[in-house]
Amino acid sequence: MLLNIAALMQIALLQKESEIPVEELLRRYKKEIASPDRKSEDGIESENRIADTAIAARSAQPTGNTFLTTNVRTKFPFLLKHPLREYQHIGLDGLVTMYEKRLNGLLADEMGLGKTIMTIALLAHLACEKGI
Repeated sequence: MLLNIAALMQIALLQKESEIPVEELLRRYKKEIASPDRKSEDGIESENRIADTAIAARSAQPTGNTFLTTNVRTKFPFLLKHPLREYQHIGLDGLVTMYEKRLNGLLADEMGLGKTIMTIALLAHLACEKGI
């Protein structure tokens, strides 16, 4: 019974607050909103973080699509039974680089080019090299 009374009181309070005019709410809570100085500092910090992430993401992208035009650092995972195609190995290197730099990414291309095997290769690499 005591719980019902507390719940009814809470509902009544919420109902009363919902009827407060917008102007009154702004006057009450405007000071709690971030001040312009803090907002601009946070905005600049956020922009710097985004720019740094974009630079890191660009550095993770392969520079070519063959071994002659790209420097691949990732060794072929010994857990895989079949070899990767050249472009898949380059893609694996990009995925590993993104993992190491803690970047998110999207693996997307035409059907049948090996997204599944590249994902399996990434997991095999993590198992072999990182013990994950």
